[in-house]
Amino acid sequence: MRSLKCLSANQIKAVAVTAMLADHLAWWLLTTGSAGGQLVHFIGRLTAPLMCWFIAHGYTHTSDVRRYIQRLIIFAVISHFPYVIYFGFRWYANTSVIFTLLLGLIAIHFCSKYRNKTLQLLFILFCCILAYNSDWSYIAVLWIVFFYRFRSNLKAQLIAFISIGLAFYALPQFILSEFSDVYVFGFLLAVPFILLYNGRRGKKSALTKWSFYIFYPLHLIILSVLKYIVFE
Repeated sequence: MRSLKCLSANQIKAVAVTAMLADHLAWWLLTTGSAGGQLVHFIGRLTAPLMCWFIAHGYTHTSDVRRYIQRLIIFAVISHFPYVIYFGFRWYANTSVIFTLLLGLIAIHFCSKYRNKTLQLLFILFCCILAYNSDWSYIAVLWIVFFYRFRSNLKAQLIAFISIGLAFYALPQFILSEFSDVYVFGFLLAVPFILLYNGRRGKKSALTKWSFYIFYPLHLIILSVLKYIVFE
């Protein structure tokens, strides 16, 4: 089984970023109800869960939590307008997944500092409320919390991940779409990548450290410009 763990963190992140780019392109270029749209969005569902998993995993290994939080704050701010412009949201009504990841990180940092269960639950609830109108909403916050809570038990992590994804995301949306949005079950694609993780970061460099943070707002800016040119 150990030999099957063949993917580094950098390789998994590369897969996640590629899936995200394809997914975002599909929201523009493909009809959601088409076979192609469903397929690309199905694959694109793996990105957010993997990012949540890396947030929880990264927290256990970071040497400077404050800088980790500051980095997410900076890129949550930078990514806000590219996100709302590309997806056509009102600037005050929604924001990007970077903000959601930030709230998940803050939630597990709070829980690691304060052992009172009631305080933990109230703070997690507070973070979920703040995340409600951001991409992936409170679901991503809960994923991060439970990935961290069961960090020493991979089986428990995956059970919690699948249970939250089915109960709060896939099944409700599938039912509301009158059983047409099959793509929502694509979040389950994250499971094999987590199982294949070999525990290594891969080549360490400034590029690998900052690539996702930079790529996220940059690709939304480029796609927004392309949409503007095409529609003009």
